Amino acid sequence: MVRDRTPSPEIPRFREISRTSCRKMATKLGLAMAYVLCLAVSANADFVSGRVYDPNNQTVPNMTFTAGAGKGQAVSFKTDGSGNFSVYLDPGTYTVHPSGDKSLEGVIHGYPQAAQEDIHMKRK
Repeated sequence: MVRDRTPSPEIPRFREISRTSCRKMATKLGLAMAYVLCLAVSANADFVSGRVYDPNNQTVPNMTFTAGAGKGQAVSFKTDGSGNFSVYLDPGTYTVHPSGDKSLEGVIHGYPQAAQEDIHMKRK
């Protein structure tokens, strides 16, 4: 019995995978993994919003504040005309000062989900 070496149309033929296409596939897979890891890391931070109050319990409109954590980078945010703010923070406790004025101080907390928290400034 002699076998015919011609491929039949119903049997798919495999093509060789070149080194270039292997590199492209590996690059795409690596980028996809990096993207997923970045999403997981950024999922720990979220927005905190509320109002800023001065020591006399009055809202503080149109002022820039700095929220500094014990570690990491300080974050600046600004209140609107009614004293409302919204800032993106990693979880933790932050000390808040009006920009350029260390005589007033407040505290805010960052959470892993969106939260609302007012800041009550006090004199040091």
